[in-house]
Amino acid sequence: MTIAERGAAKLRARSLSAAAGVGARCVLLLVLISLSSRDGATTEMVSSTVEFQIHRDFSRIILTDSQAKELSFFFDVKGLTERTTLPKNEAQEVGKAATELVSSKFHLVSSKSEANFIVQIRVDNLVNYAIRNPRREPSRGLVMISVCRLPIVDVVDDCGNLTFFYFGTFQGVDVLKKVFPVWAAMTLRSSP
Repeated sequence: MTIAERGAAKLRARSLSAAAGVGARCVLLLVLISLSSRDGATTEMVSSTVEFQIHRDFSRIILTDSQAKELSFFFDVKGLTERTTLPKNEAQEVGKAATELVSSKFHLVSSKSEANFIVQIRVDNLVNYAIRNPRREPSRGLVMISVCRLPIVDVVDDCGNLTFFYFGTFQGVDVLKKVFPVWAAMTLRSSP
């Protein structure tokens, strides 16, 4: 065997060894990720259309219509109107519409300390190039609606979020009025 052939054989052996090492590290990383993750902690894409893409985070919380009216719910409208990318006047309109929508489905109480659950809504007008519809258009905004059991001990188990990424022209009140009935249908079930 010539010196060149020996050098080529050593190079092939090193390449195979490096590739095996990278493969083993990838497998180990996947095993560690799967062992450390919890079923409820993943984000699930529920639906994707030209108009909306719906993602679920944390748990799948389902309530009956009667529970929604009998149990106590606190709606954090201040959190909605103060933590948003919407202009202040549009945020106020969204807050008013959200309060009407939430109170039409849930028995609301005035303080979190009186409540069994908290309902939170976030409405943001922002382009997200990572979230795309089947036409490959980026999302133009989102509406996130969350319901959590109180007290929240573990957000993964106690909360259920549905985020509606919107792909059309974004007007906060209009989009909220479109997605809230869809969210309610996914979260509330007819009483048995």
